[in-house]
Amino acid sequence: MKLRAVLEEHVPAGRIEYLPVKLKDKKKKPVAGSYQLANVLTVVDCADMKRSRYTMDPLVKSQVHRFRLLVLDEEKIPGDVNIFRLANHLDLVLVREDLGKAILRAKATGVEFVDLESYNEGFRRPGDVGTG
Repeated sequence: MKLRAVLEEHVPAGRIEYLPVKLKDKKKKPVAGSYQLANVLTVVDCADMKRSRYTMDPLVKSQVHRFRLLVLDEEKIPGDVNIFRLANHLDLVLVREDLGKAILRAKATGVEFVDLESYNEGFRRPGDVGTG
């Protein structure tokens, strides 16, 4: 619940929905306790597709399959948005640095942060460098 408390403190109501989930251990036995999944609802179209390097999804034509280099147009991110899904790659949740630091200070579990500069660097090809 640490994560939910931080999100509720820093993210305006209605931008995240909390869905109850039941967990099972390796032996398929129910895990005691109350667990929830935070589903981020805010979507922002802010990828700079001219400067980013990526491959499109062959099945969902409007979605990026993988970014080798992700460059954001920060002017397209509303100032009051600190957590969102990327419109071209809905599986990716982006978190503004101040919110990320608050989550880390709370010692919340179940999250992993990667700096934008190092995101997917293992998939980069020679010449995949930012221009800005």
